[in-house]
Amino acid sequence: GRSGSGSSGGGGVSGGGHPTAVAEASGVSAPKPGRAAAAASASTVAVRTFDAIHAALTSEEGGFDLVEQTDQAFLIKEHDRKYQWGCSHATVWRRRREPQE
Repeated sequence: GRSGSGSSGGGGVSGGGHPTAVAEASGVSAPKPGRAAAAASASTVAVRTFDAIHAALTSEEGGFDLVEQTDQAFLIKEHDRKYQWGCSHATVWRRRREPQE
């Protein structure tokens, strides 16, 4: 969740909401009362966003090389006494040069 958001409601996968909402959001069947939750299927594969972008951009068709990557902190002032701090993954890419004929 957000740091210092002040809200107490809401479900969702990371918020720990109602088991049925969490199960539906994660693609796992909801548990029946008194039973354990069903395990995810063996074909489920976790893919990070950066991994997918890296694969697409560095492919032969993508035409880019990764130059640098770093985490950048940021602060958002929502009002006089409420701030939100976060961290973003920043990347720098360079387009490959076309071979001259």
